[in-house]
Amino acid sequence: PQNVIYNYKWFKDQVAAIQQLDERIKSSKQEMKDFKELYGNAQNWGWQQQEEYARLVSVKQGYIARYNQLAAQYNARRSDITTGFTEGEVPQEISPYQE
Repeated sequence: PQNVIYNYKWFKDQVAAIQQLDERIKSSKQEMKDFKELYGNAQNWGWQQQEEYARLVSVKQGYIARYNQLAAQYNARRSDITTGFTEGEVPQEISPYQE
C-alpha cells in the first residue's frame, strides 16, 4: 500500500515538473522572439546583443535537456513492470521535446 502511494505521488510530481519545464521552454522561446523583434537583424547586433542572445539560447536548451531527462526517467519507470502501482490505466508515455 505505501508503495502504491509513493509511486502515484512520484508520477504526479514528475508530470508536474515536466509541465513546468514545458512552460519555461515556451517562455524562453517568447523571450528570444521578443529579443529579435527589439534588436532586429542579427547581423547588426553588437557583441552585447550576441552574448545575450546566446545566453537565451543556452537557457532554452538547458530547459529542453532537463525536460528530456525527466521524460526519459518517467517513461523508464512507466515501462517497469515491477512498478505496478495501479490496476487501472498505465500512465501515458511522454515524448521527448520536439522543436
